[in-house]
Amino acid sequence: LDVIAVKGKAEAVRIFTVCGDERLLEDPRFKAFTISHEEMLSSYRSRDWRQTIAVARELGAANPYGLADLYESYEQRALDFQSSPPPSNWDGVFHAQSK
Repeated sequence: LDVIAVKGKAEAVRIFTVCGDERLLEDPRFKAFTISHEEMLSSYRSRDWRQTIAVARELGAANPYGLADLYESYEQRALDFQSSPPPSNWDGVFHAQSK
C-alpha cells in the first residue's frame, strides 16, 4: 500500500493489506486492479503528480477492496506536491505527522 515512517521513527516500513486468498490472484478484476495500483505507485514515486491524481481518483471511485481512503490520501498528497514539490532527495516515503 505504501512506504511510511511513523511519527518518532526514522526508518520507513512497507505496509500491506490482505485483499483475499490465493484464488483472488487469478481473478481478472484483481489483476486489472493490481496493474492500476502499481501504475499509481510508480507515477507517485516518479513525481508524475497528474498521473497519480488521475489513477488515484479512478481507483478511489471504484473503491476496490475498501481502499477508497488510501486513494484519497494519495490524491491529496499529489495535489499538495503539485503546489509545493518535495525536495530533490525525496525518496517517496510518507512521514506521518501524528500517531
